[in-house]
Amino acid sequence: GPFRAAALVATLGATAAGSTALGARAARFAHLIAFGSLLGSMVYTTFFAGLTMCATYIRRSPPLQSLTRHSLSRRYKNLPRQLFGKLQSKLFPLYFRLHAVSLVVMLGTIRPLFSAAAMPVVAPLMGSAIGLATTMINLLYLEPTSTKVMLQRCACRQCSHRRACSVATRAERRRRYK
Repeated sequence: GPFRAAALVATLGATAAGSTALGARAARFAHLIAFGSLLGSMVYTTFFAGLTMCATYIRRSPPLQSLTRHSLSRRYKNLPRQLFGKLQSKLFPLYFRLHAVSLVVMLGTIRPLFSAAAMPVVAPLMGSAIGLATTMINLLYLEPTSTKVMLQRCACRQCSHRRACSVATRAERRRRYK
C-alpha cells in the first residue's frame, strides 16, 4: 500500500542523498552487502527452499495408454499444494521487499563506487534501475494478484470437497481454475 511505497521512496532518498557523503570504502561495503543479500536470497529461494518445499514427481499411467492430461499426475512430496501456496504467499512479499531494499542500496552506492574507480556508471545504474522497477512491479502488482487467485482456487477446492455439489458443478469449477 501507500506505506510501503512511502518507505521505499524515503529509503531511496536517504540512500541517494547520503551516497555522495559516503567514502569509497563504505560504499564498497554497502554495495557488497546489498548485492550479496540480493544474490544469496535469489539462489536460496530458487534452488533450495522452492525445490525442498515443492519437490514434485510425475507418475505415468501404464505404457499402453496415451499420454493425456489425465494420464500424468503430479504429487507434492513435502508439502501439500494448498499449504505450499499459503506459505509462499507469506514468504514472497518479504522476498520482494528484501530485493527492493537491496537494489535501492545498490543504486545509492553505484555512483561513488564507480566514480572512485573512474569507470562508466550508466550500465550498472540502468541494470539496477531495471531490476528495481521489475521488483516493484512484482511487489505491488503481480504478487498480490497471484496470491488472490491462488486463495480463490484453494477456497473453490475446499468448497467442492465440503458441499455435496453435483459432479457437473465440480467439473466446471475445476475446468475454470486450472
